[in-house]
Amino acid sequence: MDIDATVEHLAELLERPLVLYDVDLNVAAYSAHDADVDEARRLTILSRRGSTTVRDMLRASGAAHASAPVRLPAADGVPERVAVAVRHDGQLFGYLVWVEPGAASEVPGAVGELVDRFGPDLGRLLAVRALDNQESRLRVRMLVSDLVSDDAARRVEAARVLVADGVLPSAAEYTGLVIVAPGVGGSSAAQRRTALESALAGLARSMREAVAGAVIGDRAVAVLAHGPGRSPAPGRPPARDGVLLGMGAPVHELSDTVSSVRQARLAVRGGELDPGRYGPVVSWDDLGLDRLLLQLPLERLTVEDLPASVAQLVDPASGPDLANTLDVYLDCGADGQETARRLMIHRSTLYYRLDRARKVTGADLHDGAVRRELHTGLRVARLAGILPPAPAL
Repeated sequence: MDIDATVEHLAELLERPLVLYDVDLNVAAYSAHDADVDEARRLTILSRRGSTTVRDMLRASGAAHASAPVRLPAADGVPERVAVAVRHDGQLFGYLVWVEPGAASEVPGAVGELVDRFGPDLGRLLAVRALDNQESRLRVRMLVSDLVSDDAARRVEAARVLVADGVLPSAAEYTGLVIVAPGVGGSSAAQRRTALESALAGLARSMREAVAGAVIGDRAVAVLAHGPGRSPAPGRPPARDGVLLGMGAPVHELSDTVSSVRQARLAVRGGELDPGRYGPVVSWDDLGLDRLLLQLPLERLTVEDLPASVAQLVDPASGPDLANTLDVYLDCGADGQETARRLMIHRSTLYYRLDRARKVTGADLHDGAVRRELHTGLRVARLAGILPPAPAL
């Protein structure tokens, strides 16, 4: 029997509706249920995934290490459950979960015997499913890698196969995404990879659009398919702790997604270099002039590469506040009142700093060309790390 038939047969013998989760709490199979099924189970089946409450219940119960069924006390609207770990060759592959009728403290012996009898079959089936999923992820990774390669022929073939295999639908537009995990920068490569894979899985669950993605090197790359018949434009992905996401502009052909991914890489770079300005989700449309500046060899630039006036401003001898104050002042279109509000300083303090900046640089802030030179130079200094990141305003 396959995994669905096995779970259904066991449910009939137990006379209890069952849900079988894999080790990541994705729903692997579930049995038929009657009309009065509780809301938590209904939502689990609809979403095909266990909630964070169920995850916490399993963790607190110690089910992963138990050899017999354990009770999961009710929590956050999820009724009491019984869970048993499902293993194959000693390795945990998932959990079988059900609601035990009545208030007995022990699971009936007959129930335990049936679960023990079917446990090896469920473990083997979950192990096969995990292997199939791993092979599928490897195939998608190869296809996504080809889709963003420099070889046009490989891109066209990868696009064809992704659609033919049903990984992505044929859509009006496609948008490239790039995810990095700076929040776990001090962790091992395996931990960073886990964070990226978790972010990809969360992205697929949270977006209305069809998503295909893979971890490639030190970042994850994903493609959203959207347009007529789906959402007309991709929604902005939700922020996730520990990761930074960049989003390119839509393209009409899947084989052209490489250009959107390139833009997403630049968006991510902007978020890494200036988190105070951009936050954890950065779109190509957010970048403005940074679209150009982020393509500079920023890591090779030094103070000597900056205009003399900007070099004087970022010199520590000029004081810590001048460069940032002038940068915000220029961001505000030379509006003193708005600048003082953003910096949370008195306007007299602002004008004192601006006067000092004029004396240090000899610049005429009424001259538009001078303001452009200062503003662009300060932005380059910020992105190059010569000027520390500005605090979020």
